[in-house]
Amino acid sequence: MNEFEDMVSGWKKQAVPTPKNSATAVAGIAKKRVKSSRQKHAATIMVLGITLIVLVAFALITKGNSSHIAKGIQLMIGALLIRIGVEWLSIMLLNKLDVTKGTTEYLKMLTSFYNTRRKIHGAFTYIIFGLYVAGFCMMLPLFKATLPAWFFTYICISGIVIFGVLIFYIRKKTKQELDELKKAMNEVAAISNALEEE
Repeated sequence: MNEFEDMVSGWKKQAVPTPKNSATAVAGIAKKRVKSSRQKHAATIMVLGITLIVLVAFALITKGNSSHIAKGIQLMIGALLIRIGVEWLSIMLLNKLDVTKGTTEYLKMLTSFYNTRRKIHGAFTYIIFGLYVAGFCMMLPLFKATLPAWFFTYICISGIVIFGVLIFYIRKKTKQELDELKKAMNEVAAISNALEEE
């Protein structure tokens, strides 16, 4: 066998190069992240919905004993409705993320969704939470007038603890969500760059 035949034989034995990354990889990452995010939004809506039902039941039972109390309940219900609406809107935006439009276009849509969620988790979340707490505080006179002193004290102390825990939980979960979205963006961007280089 001459030198040329050896070279041809060597080429034939080499594995055919395959792209390190592909659109399939992007689709896989995207589907996994979107599914996880959608489930979290749905869980949030469910928890807020249950709280909303409890508040509406409370409002019906007390029948708004005074305009001050009615405003408190309305404020809490309004804050919950706004938050549920925002989470529902986020699910709609998630459903619009179309991985079939290509890596670059998908990355733009994902980045836009990330920026929207970042805005939602900023001052907006704390304003909504503040309205909810204000509504609760407006109902304290009703509790003080109708409940034994020890139970009123219990409501005040447990209210402070619950709101403190909620703030901690909200901060932890929002940070976790934004970190996951950022990770997804970085993964898609890395694959996009690798595809451009190939």
